[in-house]
This record gives sequence, structure tokens and C-alpha cells, in this order.
Amino acid sequence: MTAELERGKTMWEKITPVILIISPLTFFIPNAIYFIQGFFSRHRADDFCFSGILKENGFFPGLLTFYSTTSNRFSAYIFSAISELLGQKAIRFISPLVIMFLGLILFLTITRSLDALSVKRPRIISLFLSQAIVFFTIYLAPNRHQSVYWRSGLSHYFLPLPIICWLLYEVLSSENPSKSKKLIQMISVFLVTFFTAGLSESYAALQMCVLGLMLIWLLAGRDIHTKKNRILLIILSLAGTLIAMAVMIFSPGNVLRLDTLQQAPDVFTIVRISFQSAFNFMVLTVRGLWLPFSILFAISILTAFCFLPMAKDSEWIKKLYYFLLIGPILSFLFIMAVCAPTAYGMMAFPEKRVLMLAQFILIFGVCFEGIILGWLMGTFLNQYDLIKIVGLVLFLIAAFYPVTTIAARISEVQFYRDRAGLWDQQYNEIEEQISMGSSAITVTALDSHAEIAEMRAETNFWVNYCAAQFYGVDTITAVEK
Repeated sequence: MTAELERGKTMWEKITPVILIISPLTFFIPNAIYFIQGFFSRHRADDFCFSGILKENGFFPGLLTFYSTTSNRFSAYIFSAISELLGQKAIRFISPLVIMFLGLILFLTITRSLDALSVKRPRIISLFLSQAIVFFTIYLAPNRHQSVYWRSGLSHYFLPLPIICWLLYEVLSSENPSKSKKLIQMISVFLVTFFTAGLSESYAALQMCVLGLMLIWLLAGRDIHTKKNRILLIILSLAGTLIAMAVMIFSPGNVLRLDTLQQAPDVFTIVRISFQSAFNFMVLTVRGLWLPFSILFAISILTAFCFLPMAKDSEWIKKLYYFLLIGPILSFLFIMAVCAPTAYGMMAFPEKRVLMLAQFILIFGVCFEGIILGWLMGTFLNQYDLIKIVGLVLFLIAAFYPVTTIAARISEVQFYRDRAGLWDQQYNEIEEQISMGSSAITVTALDSHAEIAEMRAETNFWVNYCAAQFYGVDTITAVEK
């Protein structure tokens, strides 16, 4: 019996490093394809409007014009304007950079958590989990084309994801910084939360909910005096969020928009619609995407089961049961927060691109639940080496799921490459006519894709107007050729 146990341990020690090297690659390859696909992004629809206002008015006058007449999401304009100031082609690098930023901050956050738990090989496990979350976030995006590869949609609903992960990392990892670092932290979290809250009402509500619950959690815990810096950072973050929300609420553009829509008459209506929207979203999403969510859940369980150490004592086990219960509740509350602005402003279910935020919460929640459950299983079954070896094999099998999607990813990249070629051809037509002194431009029309409008034959169509503003001409007409 002892010899069999020793053989089991020896086999475990041999195959674990190999599997840990292979598994991140299965997610890295499709993520690399998503990364490459972003370089074929071009100006579309609202992108022309944001950039056109900048080119016609300049940065600060353009911001005032945008805020007064177009939209209350002032940070979205700032983000687009900075992109344009870096050059027209900078739009092609935004999506890849945000994808990379999301992977990096998830890696740092998970690594820090695993280090605190004294996990062996924390960086390689963190690399795997961060790559997995990035993959499922993009793969399961309700409207990937609008949320990830369209600058206007990305700025509202994809860009905030790595930023809120950074915010949580910065706040939770802050213990006793030096005076100079503390000042930098205070200024940075205030400015960042003010900026990100101004990207969209849905994200601002989510940020407020997350920070508010974090503050309650810290205040309700023990040894508050040891958490003073974290509490201060959260208070500053809440202040930045509230100020940004006030700026958006009192925007003339927002007042005009709300005048055309039916608002919820009271708080109870907002809560009811938000509750129904969150519930329907979670049920329909998990039911419709049961296979990828099952794979994600299984991977999370097996990762914790195979690689996390046993829970330290009975107190730790109680905490794990507590986290297992509180995880779904928090996920539901956060998704309600995402749905709340739409419930108030339109009394409706959020658009698909808005649900990018809700999908990330659901993915993170499923992953969190799987890790806690797997940790509990590992604590009670840790002594059975054969079961751990079987779990490791199942882990490797589940980790190959992203490989099955690679063919579709390559096909999508080719589609984006072809569309980018058509856009570049249209751009060359415009530039050629401008160089010949024409201010009434006629170009080859492009078919719309992913419900993002393209220029039409009518010169007064809003995309045509914005494109003419962007290119500095009087009119643009798009005709079929």
C-alpha cells in the first residue's frame, strides 16, 4: 500500500508541471487571435461623431459641445479624443491594448491572492486562470463586435473591466504605504473612478455598488484601525464616482434624451425591473450557453482541487462555506446594478453591448464559485492521490475546450481583415476626391455589420453627417457600386 502511494505521489510530481505548462497555451492561442483581430478595427458610426467634434472644435471646446448637445458620457469623448490625438490609426491598437491590460491586471491580482495562500507555482496557475477569464469574457460577449472591436462600444463597456480590476487590486493590496505613495494612491483612485464612472451610466452604477459593498464589508470587520488606508481609498473612490454621476445626470444632453423616453416613476419600479432583468439575464444566459459555462465551472473546480492547499482549519472551512453562499448573491446584486440605469431611463431590458458588464460579472461569479467548491473538495479529498491524478487529467481535458473554437476565430479574423480592406479602399476614395478639391464626396457604400450603422445615400443621415465632419468636407454620399 505504501509503495502504491509513493508511486502515485511520484506520478503526481511528474505530470503536474507538464500540465501546468500546456494548459495556459490552450487559452493563450485563441486570446492571441482575439488580440490580432483588434488591429483590423476602423472608425464606424459614433466613432466619426466623437472624432468629428474634436477635429471641428478642438479638445476642450469639443468636450463642452459634446457634453452640451450630444451625450452625458464625457469620459467616452475624452477617451476617443486622446485616441485621435495619437493619430487616426491609433484606433487599431485600442482593442488589443485593452485585452492585454485585462489579462495583465487579472494575472497580478490572482498572483497576489495565491501568494497570500502559499500556493505552489502561483504565477503559472495565475497565468492559466487569467487567460481563461479573458477568453470566456470575449468569447461569451453578448455582442463581441460592438463591445470589444468598436471603439464607441468598447469605451463604454469593455474598457471599464480592466480598470475596475485594477481598482480592486489597488485598494485591497494597500496596507501601510509610505506618505508619498499614499498621496499618489489617493489622487489616482479618485481620478480613475471619476473618469471610469463617466464612461457610462451602467458602469457607474456597478462601480458604486461594488465600492459601497466593499466599504460596508471593511467597516463591519474586525481591526478597522488596520484598514484605515483601504477605507480612505474606497471613500475617495465613492466620491469620484458620485461626482461623475452628478456630472452625467445634469448634462443638457442627458436631459434632452430623457425627455424623449419614459422614466420609471419610483424607486420600487426601478428595483423591480432591475431584479427581473438580472434574473432573466442570468437564467437565459446560463441556459443558452450551458456548455461553455459548464466548462468554465469545471475548470475552476479542478484548478482549486488540484493546486490549492488544504484549508488551514475549521475556521477557514466556515469562511469557504460563507463565500460559497455569498458569491451568487453578490453577482446578482452587481448585475442588478448594471441593469438599473436602463430600468430607470427606459423601463427596459439592457442592450446586448451593455450586458458585456453583466456577462463579465457572471463569468467571474461562476469562476469564483467553482474555485471555492474545488477548494472544499480538495480539503476533504486531499489525501487520496489517485483522485487527485484523475482530477488533473480531467483538468487537462477541460482546458482543451478553447482549441475547439480556433477555426471559428480564424474565420472571424479573415472577415475583419476583408472589412478593413474595404474601409481602407473607401478612405482612399475620400482622400483622392479631397485632394482634387471636391467637398461633396461620393464613395462606395459598405454593408452594415453587427447592428452598427454605415454611411448611406442620404447626405443628411447622421453617420454621413458625422463622417463629413470627420473628413472636413461638406457632404458625403455612399452609393452601391
